[in-house]
Amino acid sequence: MSAALAMAWAGPARAAPMTGARPMRECTIEDAATIEALRLGKKRLSIVVASFQAPSPAAAAIVVRVVGGDGSRTEIARFGVHPPRPSRAGAEPERFLVSLEGNAALLHEGKPLCLEVAFEASAGAVRGGAADVRVEVVDLPGAPR
Repeated sequence: MSAALAMAWAGPARAAPMTGARPMRECTIEDAATIEALRLGKKRLSIVVASFQAPSPAAAAIVVRVVGGDGSRTEIARFGVHPPRPSRAGAEPERFLVSLEGNAALLHEGKPLCLEVAFEASAGAVRGGAADVRVEVVDLPGAPR
């Protein structure tokens, strides 16, 4: 990640990693100014994969969804760790930037931003796998703070 991207917010550490059977869910982005900056495209979500063990099938993607107050889930990003080989905590994490600018209707004033991050395969169930994932909010280079 570019040194010009400054971390503005980092979510709490999680006790258990995301697995093929257990997605990561959090509703910790509550600050109205941060949510508005995400809505306007002045900030991005950074999905940080700190450690990784590939699920089966190894081509399974990591999918990020916004979870609505009614339980609806809307996909906003899909990416893969490549090559899909194991990495351990302490290694350089992989970071994936996600914009919410085109999905502003999913962000509701006065409500926290709830996200789900999960493994997903194009066909069939995902088995095994594990990833320590956290969500950060980052400023864009040149964006006013």
